[in-house]
Amino acid sequence: MSDRLVDAAPPAPSAARPRQPGFTLVELLVTTSLLALVGGAAVAALAGGLRVWNRALEFGTQQQATLIALQRMRNDLQSFRHFRLIHFDGVYNEYAYPAVGQEQPEADGIAEIGRVGFFLDEHQHLLCRSFVPYRRVRQVRVTDRCHAILEGVMRLRFAYFGRQADGTVSWADQWDATSPPLAVKWDLTLQEGRKPATTQSSIVFFGSDEAKTAEPAAPAP
Repeated sequence: MSDRLVDAAPPAPSAARPRQPGFTLVELLVTTSLLALVGGAAVAALAGGLRVWNRALEFGTQQQATLIALQRMRNDLQSFRHFRLIHFDGVYNEYAYPAVGQEQPEADGIAEIGRVGFFLDEHQHLLCRSFVPYRRVRQVRVTDRCHAILEGVMRLRFAYFGRQADGTVSWADQWDATSPPLAVKWDLTLQEGRKPATTQSSIVFFGSDEAKTAEPAAPAP
């Protein structure tokens, strides 16, 4: 049997398989790194914004508390009334004068004549207001009680303007005359956390005609 030569056709090259949809490992690593960077930046920005917001709230709260406390001092001074048994007494870091008030400010009680005073609690850095009824002024000093009206007070200084014992009208760091001064000036130094200390000054005139016409110059620091 004769061999028959059969020319075998060469095998057709196999067609390339289509690429499956998806990401390569390198692409996944690059994408993950970019997402981590973007996420870290977003978290940092958000945290910084929250810190700024909290500081703004704290600053606004402290400023409001300071304004309220200073207005309280002004209102009390401007409501001063003469009472022959209680005089206005003031030194460089506290003062007291006759006024009508309540022994317990938070409680509903009967108002009575007594001594109102303002002073600094140097240990707790509190601006204090105190009221002592006249019936107890011999047993209780104004500085024995502290109703805190402002926190973070590092320094408090008072000065008094009026006619001195020698007849001159000037500023002094104490007052013990029988008549009240014409004006009271205070310097209040506040400290908030690590922020630089700030000092606020104010002058309050009493309601008398003499006080209204006086034009004192601010005392030298």
